[in-house]
Amino acid sequence: RDARLAELAAMSSFDDPADDVIADGSEADEVAAQSYRQGIYQKIVDNWSRPPSARNFMEAELQVELVPTGDVVAVTVIKSSGSAAFDSSAEAAVKKARRFEVPKESRLFETRFRKFRLLFRPEDLLR
Repeated sequence: RDARLAELAAMSSFDDPADDVIADGSEADEVAAQSYRQGIYQKIVDNWSRPPSARNFMEAELQVELVPTGDVVAVTVIKSSGSAAFDSSAEAAVKKARRFEVPKESRLFETRFRKFRLLFRPEDLLR
């Protein structure tokens, strides 16, 4: 199960706008960022309660905003799954996590974790 979660977290779970702009040290940054992404993904999975209306192939895209402590300050549904219950459950899972482990290094946090998009798919969540 852990290997599958790592694989899913590495795929399209995060839309990283920094991928387009970082040139210096991007490989090292990506390795470090991936570790934090897996932790974030795992914490959200642990907090998610699938509503009865959730079906495979549903997906909701969320924008998550954090402060440098890793605290969640905003979660916004930017692309609905078509199910208000599913969208709300995805949003609630992020809010319930409240705080994520994020890089202490300011540049990495600012470019990769200050604001990011997260794609929720019920078939990814192994429940």
